Amino acid sequence: MIPRSIIRAARASAAVALLAVLAVVTSVPPAQAQQPQAKAKMEKASPADASKPEQVEKRIADLREQLRITPAQEPAWNDLAKVMRDNASRMKTLLDKWSTQKDAMTAVENLKIHLEMADEHAQALRQLIPAFEKLYASMTDDQKKTADDVFANRMNRGKKKAR
Repeated sequence: MIPRSIIRAARASAAVALLAVLAVVTSVPPAQAQQPQAKAKMEKASPADASKPEQVEKRIADLREQLRITPAQEPAWNDLAKVMRDNASRMKTLLDKWSTQKDAMTAVENLKIHLEMADEHAQALRQLIPAFEKLYASMTDDQKKTADDVFANRMNRGKKKAR
């Protein structure tokens, strides 16, 4: 069984790696909320599904729309989108490797590949942050608020609310 922390890290990479932290941004502010079925479908996707090129492109397009990227922001946006695609591709490679070999792996091998995934997630964030900072610096206050809301919702997805 995969530790939950590894699954979360893989999802975040794919998502940052797409909305990944971006890779991969399916939650939006209430005014722009997705249809419940679409949101539920995205949340049920496996980490491997989240790294598929079509899912990556959808998350990138959704984020672009949510942030209302202007023509002046295009260069920074394109840099960020490239990082998201590259991060997702590397994570997909690891997830595919694990998926095809998991049944034959020893416990030690399984732990090692999950360590590789966690390391890849950390590296993906190291590459994503500077690209996102560049874009964020060019945003209007309204765009920044939207970005803040999108990421706050994305990072809290799946956590239980205190009662």
